[in-house]
Amino acid sequence: MRILIVLIFSFSLLSACSNQSLYYWNGYEDQLNDYHQDKPPSELIDKLEKIKARSQSQEKPLPPSFYAHLGFLYQKAGQTEKFKELAREEKKQYPESTSFMDFLLKRGG
Repeated sequence: MRILIVLIFSFSLLSACSNQSLYYWNGYEDQLNDYHQDKPPSELIDKLEKIKARSQSQEKPLPPSFYAHLGFLYQKAGQTEKFKELAREEKKQYPESTSFMDFLLKRGG
């Protein structure tokens, strides 16, 4: 019984600590859902640009894949140079994405 109480307390303590996210997610998850509902790229770009501006004002980094996703939307809207710029930003922020971003740049840029 004592072990169970300690585990529950530990889990509660860890849950309370996890409310502080390393990244600025505010609205990004909703936007991903909107993408899968076939909303126009221009509408999705506007939403992501607003999220990007808010994250900068709060000085919090955007989550991995944010720049790549925004770049993909720009490419879909016919703005290839903006796609390339955002793919480079994704590589800069998240070096582990370099191989994939290079592949996308060679293929679609």
